[in-house]
Amino acid sequence: MKIKSMRLKNFKRFSDLTIDCIPESAKLVLLVGANGSGKSSIFDAFHWLSKESASQSADSLAYYQKDKSAKVEGSLERYKDGFIRKTDRTLEQDNL
Repeated sequence: MKIKSMRLKNFKRFSDLTIDCIPESAKLVLLVGANGSGKSSIFDAFHWLSKESASQSADSLAYYQKDKSAKVEGSLERYKDGFIRKTDRTLEQDNL
């Protein structure tokens, strides 16, 4: 998967995170950080945002949600077949 950008709000340990400007020509992208800094959370976000149909259960909301009073939002742009494909997802109590 070639990622162009990702945006997360209220996702696991991140209140608001944006990763952008990854060029299509990038051959290797590294995530480096101390334990507990959120590297695995970013991979959880890749998985959640790249699934064909995202789970909308109360369990998934509780698993991904940082602040229990706010919705979880995510956006993923990826390069595919010469185009940029964008996926937006939201998890909130009203959608369950």
